[in-house]
Amino acid sequence: MTMLRLPHVRSAMTLFGMVTVTPSLLPAQEARTAIEAQYQRLAAAIRRRDVEGILALQAPDFSSNNPNGTWDYAAMERYRRRLTYTVDSVIHIRNVIRSFEERGDTAVADVCQEFSRLQRLGAGRRHRIDTSVLQRESWMRLADGWKRFNVTNEHGMRWFVDGVRVDPSKPYKPVTVNVAPPLRFSPSHLRADSMGLINTCTRRAAR
Repeated sequence: MTMLRLPHVRSAMTLFGMVTVTPSLLPAQEARTAIEAQYQRLAAAIRRRDVEGILALQAPDFSSNNPNGTWDYAAMERYRRRLTYTVDSVIHIRNVIRSFEERGDTAVADVCQEFSRLQRLGAGRRHRIDTSVLQRESWMRLADGWKRFNVTNEHGMRWFVDGVRVDPSKPYKPVTVNVAPPLRFSPSHLRADSMGLINTCTRRAAR
């Protein structure tokens, strides 16, 4: 008699919430939430110009395949240190996940990155730089959390220097004008949306 009742008891317990059924998508949801938190930490480290904080979110065997070639961890670290040294102030930074796939202890995110900053170029003159790019980023779960270990499929890059679009594959050449007044960075100039570039990822999103 007891054995016959068990299926009915099990059904009743499930219906009334006494047994929790874990949705099959929960692991992917947890992984995405954890990686989104890592992107927030990455953005905070970039705002602080904290190179060690940025590197702490990269896996020891990090690699990147981009238009400039293939980078390992050491090349990425050198680039990060050079870039951070030339950036005087971060205006805006964010990574928007457009698609996400969890694969056990690894995950792949198609990401749109926006980065606006005041940066010294060439002879050291400060410029406002606005960039955005689409790329595929792979993460792995290690003992101390999720780490980014690979970046590929970089495309759709947009670079603006003081509001003028430039080709990022070519050395930067200042625009020559007859009269060149001193560049002043007013509060409106420093707004994230002052050049209509931010929310680029929102416009590109294809969730």
